[in-house]
Amino acid sequence: MRVTRIAGWLAVGLAIVGPALATETVPEAGDAARSAARAAGGAEVAAPAAAGATVPARRLENGVLLVHAPPAIEFSSHAPKAGWCQAYEAAGAITACADQVTRVDREGGVVWYVIAAWAEEKEWCGTGFGLGQYDSDIFSFVEATPCFPVDGLTMPTTDWPGPGEGVMFAITDGNTWKGRFVPVFCFTGYAYGEGRIPLSVEPRTQTAGTADCGPGPSQTYDALALGALGLFTSGIEVCPPQVPGPAARGADSAGARAD
Repeated sequence: MRVTRIAGWLAVGLAIVGPALATETVPEAGDAARSAARAAGGAEVAAPAAAGATVPARRLENGVLLVHAPPAIEFSSHAPKAGWCQAYEAAGAITACADQVTRVDREGGVVWYVIAAWAEEKEWCGTGFGLGQYDSDIFSFVEATPCFPVDGLTMPTTDWPGPGEGVMFAITDGNTWKGRFVPVFCFTGYAYGEGRIPLSVEPRTQTAGTADCGPGPSQTYDALALGALGLFTSGIEVCPPQVPGPAARGADSAGARAD
């Protein structure tokens, strides 16, 4: 087992309000979903809880980053007064994997979200991800906005949002994200052609996932699976593994499928 101590990307955001944090990254062998996450550029940072055990809210393993384009939220060139993130809470919130909408079959304005999802409620302070390679002609971005509870720090790459670009963002005011299916980022823009816009790793860290709030050194946790938005084609749905009970230990795993 190789253990690498690096300056955590969450620490970059929190450095403006407190001491820098360090992140321990612990790559290790695991199941197929974890191995796939590492192959996509991530690194394991925490061992999974034993089957049937209650996982603390700040242990963030077994999460996914999915995409959701709520049909009830219509795009406008003028954002709602409370913002697009609040519009999600009011009209587009989902509470189950089956509710995610990853395919858009209309030209024109689209509002879509990146949702951090787990089988159990979680609490965290930092998130990072990227966009994979896609034809930039199929979608023109208007806004790319983190969904902070109140305030935070956003650290995008130079050409974000765009193919192969990424963003790291952290809450810096003492609040946290909390829940099971929580919007962490919102995109708006115009759909013009057929194709997929996949979530991917953040290129500077080669990870995609979440970071806890401490206390002590902050840990980052790779997402087990990443979704994709489909424009005039199937998107990719992902779902966190269910927490197995005593009679179903090891029976569930994270999955991804085209809708």
